[in-house]
Amino acid sequence: MGHHLGNEATSTRWTRLCNDLIERVCGLYPHNFVGVCQLPQSLGVAPANSAAELERCVRELGFIGCNLNPDPSGGHWNSPPLTDRHWYPCTKRWSSWMCRPWCT
Repeated sequence: MGHHLGNEATSTRWTRLCNDLIERVCGLYPHNFVGVCQLPQSLGVAPANSAAELERCVRELGFIGCNLNPDPSGGHWNSPPLTDRHWYPCTKRWSSWMCRPWCT
C-alpha cells in the first residue's frame, strides 16, 4: 500500500484486512509461513496510532514482527528518523515483546 495515499481510516482498514489475510495463510501453512504484520502508517499521523494494530497482531494473531515503512511520506523523507522519540510508542512495544521490525 502506498502510505502516502488515502487517509488514516483507509490505512487502518486496509492494514487490518491484510493482516487478517496473512494470519489465515499462516494458519493454513504453518510449516511454511510465520506472521509479520504491516502497520497502518499514514502521512502526518503519529506512529502511536499504529501501536494498537501492532499489539493486536502480536497478542491475538501470534505474529513475530512487523513491516515498517520509515518514510510514510511517499519518498519525500520528511518523517523523523527511526532513532527519534517520534517512533517510541512502537519501538517500546517491539523490545518488550521481542518483536522485530523490518523496514521497507
